[in-house]
Amino acid sequence: MITPFQAMKKAFIIFMLPLLIGVGNAFSQIQTEKQLALQYYQAQEYDKAVVLYSQLFNKSNLSYYYSYYLNCLLKLNEHKTAEKLVKKQIKKNPKTQNFIVDLGYVYANAGEVEKSKQQYDRAVKEVSGERSTIIGLANAFLAKNVTDYAISTYLKGRKALRGSYLFHLELANVYSRAGKFNLMIQEYLDLLLAEPSYLRQVQNILQYRVFEDPGNKNAEKLNNLLLIRIQKHPGKHVFSEMLIWYYL
Repeated sequence: MITPFQAMKKAFIIFMLPLLIGVGNAFSQIQTEKQLALQYYQAQEYDKAVVLYSQLFNKSNLSYYYSYYLNCLLKLNEHKTAEKLVKKQIKKNPKTQNFIVDLGYVYANAGEVEKSKQQYDRAVKEVSGERSTIIGLANAFLAKNVTDYAISTYLKGRKALRGSYLFHLELANVYSRAGKFNLMIQEYLDLLLAEPSYLRQVQNILQYRVFEDPGNKNAEKLNNLLLIRIQKHPGKHVFSEMLIWYYL
């Protein structure tokens, strides 16, 4: 004899089974579309990939699909559609400056240099006093290979945080990427001035970034800057240790 509880359990299973099957089929379909879209994208068949990424993004609103969708539009020179897409994201997420960078990038791709600059300036202007937000915005610029604005972001962030975090490592990395080796070395030495415990880490980084230069110009710059620091801060033994390491 079936108890009332068993009857309810059976009815629940019968009710839920079609729903679970439907969810499973929908998930399977999305995974298939995702794989197919990526295949088209990697094969540079952007006209096919853009259709799938548009559908996937509209269904999920995930940033993963948004990035691919936007890139497809730019590859196809569909700048007006890309502009509308990004502006819609800015409207939905007014505090997310990364989308402002995307809008500037759309204009840059369309050859509208002044409009692009206006959006990049706008993004930097809105830099807040949150460390994670500053790093996120700088990374957004770096992803678009706009290094000067990444530098501006960190410098403005340094002021906004009022000395609580100075972004020495982050700025040094961007200066290195931009080929500004003097400024890169200065940032590492400023870091050692404030935090000598970073000595080994800085040495490891400079071993790769400075001494791999075939003309040894960067090594000479490091030598000269170390001598200046020793004269300026005679009590800071970390610079003497750096100079010994340099000669060894």
